Order: sequence, then structure tokens, then C-alpha cells
Amino acid sequence: MKKRITGMVLKDDLETLLNDPELEGDYEFLGRVARDFGGYKDLNADSDFSGLDAVFFFHYPFSRELAEKLSKYEDKIPFINKPSGVLKTSEKTFEYEELKDFAPATKLLEQGVSYEDISGFAENFDSVVVKPVDGTGGKGIYFVDKPYKEEDVLVLKNLGDEKSGRYIIQEYLHNNGDHRILCYNGIVLGGFGRRSDSTRIHNVSGGGKLTAFKPSKKEIEIAEEVSNRLKGYGVFFSGLDLINDKLVEANTAMPGGIDTMTPYRFKSLDDMYKAFVAETRNILGSYK
Repeated sequence: MKKRITGMVLKDDLETLLNDPELEGDYEFLGRVARDFGGYKDLNADSDFSGLDAVFFFHYPFSRELAEKLSKYEDKIPFINKPSGVLKTSEKTFEYEELKDFAPATKLLEQGVSYEDISGFAENFDSVVVKPVDGTGGKGIYFVDKPYKEEDVLVLKNLGDEKSGRYIIQEYLHNNGDHRILCYNGIVLGGFGRRSDSTRIHNVSGGGKLTAFKPSKKEIEIAEEVSNRLKGYGVFFSGLDLINDKLVEANTAMPGGIDTMTPYRFKSLDDMYKAFVAETRNILGSYK
């Protein structure tokens, strides 16, 4: 079998990430690819990309500038994930524009949005959540509950007028936590639950705790369907956040938590890593 040299655009060089005790396991799947293939080369936007068979683009925090620079190489080298695809799918508007059949009811707070439009939307729900389009890690999110006051609606209207298109208002799904489901090339690798007792935002970085991963049949169906749709954008590895059988976010820059997840339909993480390597070969073969 032909050995492949892979490039990796990560937040740091791979060896450093593999040996960082605070990141134990987070990048082992890439280390396994590097070992099972023909080695790897750490890259940045100014690197020499010649002689590579593939490039992994898993850079978090996500940088639009970096993704735009890397996009020019897409017609020459296979990418996992494609920078142009990550650019498209990293915006919060992507879920309700392209995946609205899986997402909660959502409205863009854009310039000229009327008081009546916002009030009429919010009145359909007991609570709404407001999110920045380009936000990450649960930052910049806040909640508004019934009874909605006039000043609440005016604040939302001002967001649309002053920062047009940068916020969305969405039905809030009352819950006891969420699920992060990690997918690769259309298959579910595994996942974990998250729950915070002090806030409605369950991100582990914000104080949420990991809980058992017991996905519903519907969640698995959604994850598989969404993962297959993302492949159409050149996005093969994703972390999908679901609440009450609804997709609330598709994380495509560098989905975290592969080290702490419960494998799905795999006996162990080792079996999951083997599947990741096998699917990587399938993806690269599809580029021919």
C-alpha cells in the first residue's frame, strides 16, 4: 500500500500537542494517522505544500484569515477538512440556512428587522437564546424569558440595526444538558453528554461537566445525515451538538472531546482510531 505524506495545519506542531499533558488524547487520532501513513509535516499558511498527498486542517480557535489563505491550495491537494468548507459551515447561519430541517426555529437579527417581527417570533416560545454568528465556546450567548418586556425586544432590534447579520435569535430548548456527537465521513465515532448546574450553557470550557452518552435513535439518525451532508462541503470531521433531538451547532474547525467520548458501535477507542485511519484512506481515495 502506497505510503502517504500528510500535512497538518493545527494550533501548534503535532508533537507538542501529543505531548501536552493537558491535551492527553486530544490529538492521538492524528498521531495514529501519521504513524500508519508515511509521516507528516507541520504547516502554516506560508509553508511549502508541494509533495504532500493530503492536508489535515484542524485549527482551533478558528481563523477566517487562515482558512481563506489555505483555500487557494484546495485544487491541488486533498484537504480534511477543506478550508472553504470550514469557512461556510462555521457560521451560525449555516445551521438554519442549510440544515434548518434539523435545527430549532431561528431568525437572523439583520438591519431593518422590525419590532413586530422580533416580538412575534419570540412570543411563540417560553424562552429564546441569542447567539453571535461568529461566536465560539459558548461566548456571547444570552437568554431572554417570557414575559418579554419592551426593552428586551428593543435590545434585540438594536443588535440587528447596529451589528447587522451578526446575531441570531433562536427557540430555547429547555433541557437537562446536551450531547456532542463526533462524526467522520458519515459515520458516528462516539460522543459524550454535558451538563452545567449553574448556567444554561453546557460547554466544558464554561464549567459544564461530562455526563453519560446515551443518544436517542433520532440523534444518531440526525448525526449521520448531517455528517453526510457536510461531506458535500469537504467537511469530513465534525462535532455536532444536539439538544432534545435538535441540532444546535455543527463544529467543524476542530471538534473537541475525542479523548473523553464514549465510542459508538466500537469496542474501544483503539478500534475507533483504526476506523478513523480506514475512513481517512476512503476519503483520500474519493479525491481521485
